[in-house]
Amino acid sequence: MLALDELSKFQNKFEIYNADITINMIRDAIIANYLGYDLLNIDKHGFDAKKSK
Repeated sequence: MLALDELSKFQNKFEIYNADITINMIRDAIIANYLGYDLLNIDKHGFDAKKSK
């Protein structure tokens, strides 16, 4: 229940109410961070990440 509550808070903060999209965005951000990318573009359709330097 705690995980779902935190997911709901995240969705409200970013105004993304589709759980599938939210989870995919979080997954993509985790992968980008792991690969060393620190800039994410969430306004674009799909996934876009790059290094700031």
